Amino acid sequence: TYTADGGAGAAPPGGEIAIAGVGRVRLAAGPLPERFRLTFLDREDAITRIDDRLQVEKQGGELVELDYTGPDSVTAAEVPNAVIAVYLERRRTVDRGQNARRLEFLEAKADSAAGELRLAEAALRADQEGSGVFDPELSGKAALEARTELRQRLSAIESERAALSTLVQQAAAGRLSGRQLAAFPSLLRAPAINSILSQLTTLETQRTTLRERRTDRDPELVALSTSIAELEGQLLPLARTYNQSLDREAAALGAEEGRLEAGLRSLPGFAESALRRQRDVRRLSQTVLGLQAQILDARLAAIAEGGQVRAVDLAVPSKRQRFPRPPVVMLGALLL
Repeated sequence: TYTADGGAGAAPPGGEIAIAGVGRVRLAAGPLPERFRLTFLDREDAITRIDDRLQVEKQGGELVELDYTGPDSVTAAEVPNAVIAVYLERRRTVDRGQNARRLEFLEAKADSAAGELRLAEAALRADQEGSGVFDPELSGKAALEARTELRQRLSAIESERAALSTLVQQAAAGRLSGRQLAAFPSLLRAPAINSILSQLTTLETQRTTLRERRTDRDPELVALSTSIAELEGQLLPLARTYNQSLDREAAALGAEEGRLEAGLRSLPGFAESALRRQRDVRRLSQTVLGLQAQILDARLAAIAEGGQVRAVDLAVPSKRQRFPRPPVVMLGALLL
């Protein structure tokens, strides 16, 4: 039960009490004393009472001491702690200095620039992976060199193919012997044709030696002439096969040349996109580095202007009763 100005009633622990002129008061939910008395003061009286009992003194350097005297040890410890907490909160919000505000602004800008940098780097990587071009300048130079070399090889092969085609046609028409066809430089480098020419040389040597002792109708001499004719007949098919291989090689080189030319035609577009992406990455990287340097300066300036104020020692409830002191009270009573 409770009795208050303007009425009385009952309320359990944790319940609310309606008091005229004060409002609604909630009781603690835990165990309550058997009897206790509460005195309510208005805002101005409460501020004046705390102000009379609170003293703030500078101890030297940048240290400040708060001294508060109250009727209760628990509330006496909580009052200076609450004052310090309110002061620190105001320093972080309303009363923070220009450097602290500048620090917050720079940190926000740095986070935004870092996000844009990550997006630009991802876009550059996607372009490079999609086009297969890491450095447009180096890729263009390498492609031009490869195309020049390929063009030289293709020209040489086309010239060789044209000359060999003429000789093959003449040999097929009977205007050119197989031995004369085999004298073509590229055919002379072929191992199969070299082997046939070596066999022809051996057989002709044997036939020449036999002719000195025998007639042309000699069976052994006829067999040698037949073998020589068969070997010479193998030269034309080999020349045709080699000419066909030159055709296939020229077609492959022509396709490769076309691919390189297509890559060179598309390279300016890739180069423009890559240079734009690289410029964005370079610009954002420089912006992030500059903001980080400014953040460091602003943080040091905020510390210098008191932006890092903190509580060194918090007040704790006193273990000893400061008042009333029995000796002092007894002496006063005797004097009275």
